[in-house]
Amino acid sequence: MQPARLGCLSATGLLSAWVTLLVIGGIILANGGEMFSPGDLNAQAGSQPLGGVYSHGELRERCSACHPAFWERESMSDRCLMCHTALLQNEKDFHAVMLAQGKEVTCRRCHTDHRGAKASLTVMDVSNFPHDQTTRFSLRGHQKMADGSSFKCADCHGPELKRFELATCVTCHQQLEAAFISTHIVSFGQECLACHDGLDTYGQAFDHNQQLFPLLGKHAQVACEDCHPGARNISDLRDTPQDCYACHAQDDVHQGQFGQDCAACHQVNDWRQATFDHSLTAFPLDGAHARLTCEQCHPNRQFKGTSTACAACHAEPVYHQGLFGLECAACHSTEAWSPARFDERHTFPLNHGEAGVVDCKVCHVDSLQAYTCYGCHEHQPTKIAKKHQEEGIRNFQDCMHCHPTGRKEEGEEGGGDD
Repeated sequence: MQPARLGCLSATGLLSAWVTLLVIGGIILANGGEMFSPGDLNAQAGSQPLGGVYSHGELRERCSACHPAFWERESMSDRCLMCHTALLQNEKDFHAVMLAQGKEVTCRRCHTDHRGAKASLTVMDVSNFPHDQTTRFSLRGHQKMADGSSFKCADCHGPELKRFELATCVTCHQQLEAAFISTHIVSFGQECLACHDGLDTYGQAFDHNQQLFPLLGKHAQVACEDCHPGARNISDLRDTPQDCYACHAQDDVHQGQFGQDCAACHQVNDWRQATFDHSLTAFPLDGAHARLTCEQCHPNRQFKGTSTACAACHAEPVYHQGLFGLECAACHSTEAWSPARFDERHTFPLNHGEAGVVDCKVCHVDSLQAYTCYGCHEHQPTKIAKKHQEEGIRNFQDCMHCHPTGRKEEGEEGGGDD
């Protein structure tokens, strides 16, 4: 027994199918594909023809002008650009930037048709709009308005999206921080976009310590406008001098005597805590000099040209009677002005007695030009006079004449009336 054939595969069934397809195809051809169209194409006409037409409406019977077949490699965006070629001529143009985002950004994401002859051709999807790349201003920091509602394009741009009034920034931010904005405008002007990018790159999130001039010590407490007066854009901020003298010239009590390298002595923690290393100068401070204050050697804050001669601070004592000139260092040291040393040039031994080396004033009571031997030992004027007279010595006032080294024997050898 033969199996029954399926009715759809019979000659009658196949013929009916072909007739149906021919009818549908005829209808499609006759109506230009209107049976698959979701609505009329936009009839808005341009001033110049693009792709041979003035409006999309003229393409209502040419579906392939916008819709490639499934076996073709082109996309709908490719078909759009076949007519709208000018959109890619400027790589910084909004549309060129948008299309450069990749396959996820297509023309029909914002521009849809078949919505009626008079409908708008643009339906913007704000959530996918690459505001950062197209305007260099990020919306990541502008998600909510002052009242907590979400931002809409019109909140900043008004009805015309291509325009933006800088006063919008001021108007909005004054609702959040009126006092700060008023002061900020005075310091930096109203060209907000000259510095701000929506990410607070140069705002509260700005880390100055990552720059060439980190803010340390007291610098961290200084307001921006104190170091960047008159700045109106990023270039102005970057061109601010970084040397100390640019800001501290008015604080220079040295009147330029030490040059402009303030950091050689001053610290950022406190301007008054200077750490000048005097050992690097031609007059290092040692001994008692190291314990002096700056003002003791530099009265009236005069530093440059200060004399390093001892006599500039240590006037020659009257006691010297002008015998030694101004070479104080020949006898005095920086450890202490007194006692002085004079061993090298003193012809009379200073340690000839049991007392050892004695002070100058033991022998030179009133001045260095006169001396006496009665300041120590057993010497007494009457006793010395009697003893010398017994020896027949009458000229005994000039002891050094007979005792040049302080020895008694010298006098006995010299003897006589000399």
